[in-house]
Amino acid sequence: MSDKEINTVIEKAHEIDDRKTGVRPLILLFVADAVADGNEAKNWDLSKLVEYVIKRYEDHWKNVICKGDEDLFEAVKEITA
Repeated sequence: MSDKEINTVIEKAHEIDDRKTGVRPLILLFVADAVADGNEAKNWDLSKLVEYVIKRYEDHWKNVICKGDEDLFEAVKEITA
């Protein structure tokens, strides 16, 4: 990532995770992953970030983790959300 992208990730993570003690690492990781993937996180809040993560990994969860089991896949999505 460029310095500009890194600064964008840090700023957006702070905006999404508005805590006085600092950004939670998982939120920082998810924002960095999205930006590295070419997405702009300009209008994102925590809900939109989680939605992005779920959509990005759905196929992997469905086909690798759950091996096509729809009930298990729905449970994994719900637990993740």
